[in-house]
Amino acid sequence: MRVLAMVFLVVLGGALGLVLWEANTGLHVKPTYVMEALPQSGVSHPVTAVLLNFRAFDTLLEVTVLLIAFLAFLGLAPTARHAIFFRPGGMPKFLVRALAPFFLVGATYLWLIGSVDSGGAFQAAALLAALIIFYRLSGLTQKISPFYVRISAVFGLAFFLLAGTVSLFWGAFFSYRVALAGHVILAVEFFLTLTLGVILGGFFVGNEPSRSKRW
Repeated sequence: MRVLAMVFLVVLGGALGLVLWEANTGLHVKPTYVMEALPQSGVSHPVTAVLLNFRAFDTLLEVTVLLIAFLAFLGLAPTARHAIFFRPGGMPKFLVRALAPFFLVGATYLWLIGSVDSGGAFQAAALLAALIIFYRLSGLTQKISPFYVRISAVFGLAFFLLAGTVSLFWGAFFSYRVALAGHVILAVEFFLTLTLGVILGGFFVGNEPSRSKRW
């Protein structure tokens, strides 16, 4: 099976490489449409405009896939998991307490800067997830109700759907009004940051034996 898997990956990698090679040798089309529509997006960064305005439905589906994977992961029987065993308290508590403000400030910065530069919800969520893992490794976080974890994991997607649904009053799904687009995107990214942070951190923290009654 290992040999077959290696052969499959080599063939797949070669096929993807060939596709990329042919794409690079073709004509390069400048993103003129994105740049022309950028003033109506509510943000000044083209990537954020595409992900949360022009192609917001694609981003919604990406978050949905992560949420479904996380909920399925939490629902697995303990014997079906490959549990990661670690010793709580293995990371100094004073170090985690000292680093926590820097992680929170960094996550806030990445969330706010996403509308004008590289950053956004996914990058900020990575820092939050790391902080969750550090808290668990240090033993500062012992028990968290699974109910609150599931609510936190769903809340960002629910707000994203609400923003898209409300925009139906102005034309189509995710067709924000120009005057409100920037504020809506900022709010969506805030709640997505919290949700994605819980999901990414939960994949690690929730991978413990169920007898510990932890999420």
